[in-house]
Amino acid sequence: MLWKLVKYDCRAMMKQFGLIWPAAILVSLFTRFVLPFESDGQGGKLITSPNTAGIIGLVSLSIILVAMFVLVIVFLVNRYNKSLLSDEGYLMHTLPVASWQLIISKLLCGLIAILISIIVAIATILFVTSIAESLWTEGIMRVAFEALAAQPHIILQIIVFIILMIATTVQDILLIYTSITVGHLVSRFKSIAIGGTLIAGMSVITRLRLLLPWSSLGTTNDLGSSLTIPSQGDDMNISLICMALLFTLVVSAICFFITNYILKRKLNLE
Repeated sequence: MLWKLVKYDCRAMMKQFGLIWPAAILVSLFTRFVLPFESDGQGGKLITSPNTAGIIGLVSLSIILVAMFVLVIVFLVNRYNKSLLSDEGYLMHTLPVASWQLIISKLLCGLIAILISIIVAIATILFVTSIAESLWTEGIMRVAFEALAAQPHIILQIIVFIILMIATTVQDILLIYTSITVGHLVSRFKSIAIGGTLIAGMSVITRLRLLLPWSSLGTTNDLGSSLTIPSQGDDMNISLICMALLFTLVVSAICFFITNYILKRKLNLE
């Protein structure tokens, strides 16, 4: 039944993003072909004097990318709120599924939407800047693969780091869900309660991160985390990233437990 829920949510996701994802790719390809490029003499390419079509393409692409990520946030909030805490929630909670399955379904769909949006954004940047072409024609990918093969520990660091970023994204989504769910416990000023819960949760998580040993790794920020790995030794880097991953999983579990408990025991539908 869980996968049926995921399939249902993914259909709703495609209705939201089915146009904007292809639009971003098509506009980036259009911009790539109308922008005038010339060699910089060092194997790279520079934009000369942007023409009107190129400027329109760049502005349009920027607007589309901003709208895409705004739509991601709106989709995360609306899909959860509408499906579980509004009129539609009366139907969803009568299905023969546990409340945790409803949360997982929304979580997986939201995570997929974020990952695809990030991939689309990266692809559009590569297309416009002509980096995608250079990566293959100039052998950059081959050199990169050879370097990684010579230092396999870097591959492990990259894998663990990617897992950490995905786990942090899951944590942020669950924090949003927890804030929405807690906010619905009050009868008035729900928006203020939701915003206050979200800000309080982000503040507590940030404070805890600053007190823990991996703060020496770099900086982490909720809802768009970034983390810089210094060259402190391979074992130390991996250990610190794993500690950060464990912390993130614990926070995610707490948010999931609170959300599931409220949906199961303290549900307050509109």
